[in-house]
Amino acid sequence: MARALTKIMQRVDPALAARQTDADASPESSTPFRITPVDADLRRMMIAEAAYFRSLGHAGSDIEDWLEAEQEVDAKVMAASSR
Repeated sequence: MARALTKIMQRVDPALAARQTDADASPESSTPFRITPVDADLRRMMIAEAAYFRSLGHAGSDIEDWLEAEQEVDAKVMAASSR
């Protein structure tokens, strides 16, 4: 699921995804950076796409898919912004 979220981030904000990939590749980066928080519309779109891909894997609850996707997106964005 993390790969699907990374692909979503690449479509939504390629610069954010590139920084995330760079940070994953070299955690000891010599140049620290701050990522500005995503706005509400962008966050909502990322959650919607992640929930959709989550729902493809099973016949579960839409609400559970949304809540899990929301947690995953928020964690990924927070991890990217704290690096």
